[in-house]
Order: sequence, then C-alpha cells, then structure tokens
Amino acid sequence: MKAWHISRQANLLLGVSGGIDSMVMLHGLHQLKYSITVAHVNFKLRGSESDGDTNLVKNWCLEHQIPFLLKEIDTKKFAEEENLNTQLAARKIRYDWWNQLHHQEKFDYIATAHNLDDQVETFFINVLRGTGMKGLQGIPPQRDYFIRPLLDISRKEIEAYAAEFQVPFRTDSSNLADDYHRNRIRHHLIPLLQEMTPGFDARMKHNLLRLQKEWTTWENAYHDWIDSAVKSNVDSYAIEFNSNHEGFLLRWLEEKGIPWNLAADFISSESGNSGHVLQMDDHHLSRTRTGYFFEKIKTIEKLIIAQPGVYFHNDLVFSIHPVDSQKIKMDSDPLEEFISGSVVKFPLLLRPVEPGDAFQPLGMQGRQKKIQDLLVDRKLEMHEKSNVRLLTNDQHILWVAGIQLDERAKVTEDDEVVYIVTYKNK
Repeated sequence: MKAWHISRQANLLLGVSGGIDSMVMLHGLHQLKYSITVAHVNFKLRGSESDGDTNLVKNWCLEHQIPFLLKEIDTKKFAEEENLNTQLAARKIRYDWWNQLHHQEKFDYIATAHNLDDQVETFFINVLRGTGMKGLQGIPPQRDYFIRPLLDISRKEIEAYAAEFQVPFRTDSSNLADDYHRNRIRHHLIPLLQEMTPGFDARMKHNLLRLQKEWTTWENAYHDWIDSAVKSNVDSYAIEFNSNHEGFLLRWLEEKGIPWNLAADFISSESGNSGHVLQMDDHHLSRTRTGYFFEKIKTIEKLIIAQPGVYFHNDLVFSIHPVDSQKIKMDSDPLEEFISGSVVKFPLLLRPVEPGDAFQPLGMQGRQKKIQDLLVDRKLEMHEKSNVRLLTNDQHILWVAGIQLDERAKVTEDDEVVYIVTYKNK
C-alpha cells in the first residue's frame, strides 16, 4: 500500500463507498495505525442497496472506533439542477464535499481507492478519446492533497487481501452492467488483452510508470518553453515559434480552448503566410513573421472627439490640445503629431480602418493611397493592423495614428492655430 511517504501523524480523510477497493484501503490504513476519518456518500441511486452500503461502512467504523462522516443526497435531482449526467454529478458531489472537509476540518490528505486496474482502464479510455500524453499517464499517485494508496495494486491482489483478512465489502450492481464505457472496457477489452498478452498487468504497470516519468520531463520542458517563448500582455500573447516546439504550442492552444486537431490543421496548413487567421469563440490566432499571436477579440467602437482634451478609450489614451505655432518642436515620436488647425473641425472621429479607406500621405503631393496598402508597406502583422486607428474630420482622414500624417493636415507657416495630438496605450 503506497502510503509510506505519508507521516503517521498526518490526518487522513478516506473516501469509502463500501466496495472492495475502498474497504481494503480502509482496512489496510487502519492496520498501519494511520490517523483516519471516513467520509461516505449515500447517493440515493440504488434504493436499499445504497442504504446497505452506508450501513456496512458506518458499522465497520463504529466497531473499530473510526470517525465516520455521512453525506446523503438525491443525486438525480442534483444532476438535473446542474445539467450533468449522473456519473459527473456523483463525482462533483464527492469532490466538492471532500474539498470542503479538507478546508474546514484541516485534513492533511484525502485518500481515494483507485487501483492499478483503474489506471489501466483510464489509459484505454483516454486512448480512445485521443487525449495525448497527459491522459495516457493515467491517474497520478498524488495530486495536491489527494493520495491514492492502492494505485500500484491490482484488483486481483485486492481480492486476495480481502479474502485473507476477511474484509467485508458490497458489490455495486451497476458495476456489473455494460451501461458505462468504463465497464465495457473492464469486462471485455482488458480480459481479451490479458488473454492475448502474458504478463499484461506487469507490462501495463511498467508502461504507466514510464509514461508518468517521461511526462514529468516533458511537462518541465513545456513550462520552460512558455517562460521563454510566450509573452503576455493583458488579453494577448505573442508566441515565438519553430517547428521543433509544435507539440508545446498545440498543448498551449488546447489549454486556451482551441481543439488540438483544429490547431494542428491550422499550423500545418499550406497557407503559411503571415496574416492567416484562425478564430475560435471570442479569440483568434494569427500567424506572424516570428510565430503566432493569440488574442481576445475586441469590439472596437468609434470615439467622438468633441473638443480638445484627453480621451480614454478601450486600451488607449488619445489627446488633442492647441499649441503656439511658434513653439512647435518636431521630434521622431510616431505617437505624437502636430496638425494644422485649418482641418480640425470638431467633432473629430477616431475610428478603426474600414474597407476602401484612402488618404493622401504626407510627401506624396496629394496622390491617394489605400490605408491597407500603407499597412502592408509598413509590414504590420495582422493583429497590429486590426488595432490601427484613423483620426478624421467630416471630410477626410487627418492621421493614421502613430503611422502617417495626411498631406492636408500638415502644419504650414500660414497656420495661426496648431494642434498637438498623441495616441498611446494605457
């Protein structure tokens, strides 16, 4: 029983259903003189059978002077209220209660009776689900304050222990039917594999141990990759990428809500030019020259500039103020510009780029240029293009904010009024 690394002084809460696995765990930890309290849930799913389970666990605890905690709940009603199937509802009930007891009663660990057969069943369930390496490693021996003392012990060994020490237990009749996916794997697939493969249990135990160790190494490398390659900024992430790290990127995107297959198709698609976009719910992923950019889709509204002042809008700060034309000092800051007062007719508008937008770039002697062509020339990434704002009056564009002034807005010697405009992120 894998509990030797847990101090005998630790306060353990045991989840005990009354089945053979949990009763053997209870018996074994009691024999090893651990400080234990039993938590039992009567899910009210099997009528008198459920009550019989409760009585068995309760009476055994009374006989051996072990603290016993009971939770009774109408699981079908709970499942309807939470819009869950019965299995998920029962799991939520168990774990919510255990977590509550852990925090309220100061239990050091919560022990569950998962065993080697559960591990193998979970492995094949996850193979069929396509969960990847994380799912194939099975159930961890410890997760936070949850421990699984029987995880290396097969059900045959558990049955032999129960027979030798006359451990009482009850059999859940629902485990005998093929109504659940796990039961079909348990009753049909695994017996067939055991018949086909001598030493199947030992081989699977080795495979699971190997997967857990290899996963730990991979997981550490994955988090190192995140630290070095993923740069976050509020609701966006710039991701440096090379093909050697494709597995890391796919895992990261899956955790952000993009299905693995969808992300894999996007990354491997032939249209590898920057600007290609994958949208999923309220996020989108776009290619960049150095990798990818993942961001939450923002609804960008037009901002009316009614008068001189400072304006806060979404994630930017815009300001416009009149200045003495004699005190103009040109600098190289692209986020600051001087505009002729002759074109400033309030209200002005600060808005996103729209299809067909064109202006007269400063220095092109009045020739027109499409805004989209300007952004391409400036080699802006897709996410950068979507964040571009245009300052306009009621006739034309004055400034592609932070990028290019319109010829008609340039300051001349004849200007009596000049405005300074700035455009910066908060």
